[in-house]
Amino acid sequence: MSSKADPSYRQQARSAFELYSNKSYLAHARLLNAKPGAWLTTDDLMAAIVANSKQPIPPVVLDHLRNRLDGKAKKPRGRKQPDATARVRELLIPIAYERYLRWLQRREATQGLNGWSYIRGAAWWNGPPHERAARMTQASLMKQADWRHILNIVSKARS
Repeated sequence: MSSKADPSYRQQARSAFELYSNKSYLAHARLLNAKPGAWLTTDDLMAAIVANSKQPIPPVVLDHLRNRLDGKAKKPRGRKQPDATARVRELLIPIAYERYLRWLQRREATQGLNGWSYIRGAAWWNGPPHERAARMTQASLMKQADWRHILNIVSKARS
């Protein structure tokens, strides 16, 4: 087998990269064709313009730029829709919480919740089992949130 890659393979890889890169007019045109009211971030537009300065701007992207400059295109208001990572996290949090909670309840019934000397002073090892389970879940899956927020996510999943 030769050390050089097949030119057609390189062309396919380049075209796949261009379809999804934020520096590609193709990616922006594909997004705007799929969702005509989509908002392209200023950073993405600047990256595409700088990277493709010698290529003509596709008509769809040009229309979007024209609408932005005229003030007709508006950035969507409100909170962004959660991305895939956030959705998966919100699915995993109730599962992890229930697991920790069941373990803590069994442990409380059999041995008590004193814990090992190394963890007695830990912040997540204080309080009743439901608080401890929330703190343990927060420490493992969502460090930026409060343990009460974890309980809200679990409550939302249960309803």
